[in-house]
Amino acid sequence: MNESAVKVISTWDKVKNEFPEDIKQLISKENSDIGSKLVLLNDDDTPMEYVVFVLENLFGLENEIAVQKMLEVHEKGSSTIVHSVSSESAKKLVLYLQGHANSRGYPLKWTVENA
Repeated sequence: MNESAVKVISTWDKVKNEFPEDIKQLISKENSDIGSKLVLLNDDDTPMEYVVFVLENLFGLENEIAVQKMLEVHEKGSSTIVHSVSSESAKKLVLYLQGHANSRGYPLKWTVENA
């Protein structure tokens, strides 16, 4: 990947405290009982910059890893973002994340799979 792509993607307007703490807590180690995986699905309409924004600011991924995950979703159709989370937390995350994307006009989809 070329360096300019990472710089363009990382220029998404990051709003401080964009994601509420109760949502961030859903992916904490305390809720990481093996049960479910949170998987991001590809679509042709959600901007790559938005995907990287979510991966960095909610899931705490470094920019380079977030870009790699976004490209994996783009090229392969999906990527597991959280490998181990309780089923209840995963379902709440999917509802929140899809609502967050939809409120910005993006059709980004997530799914829950058994771990």
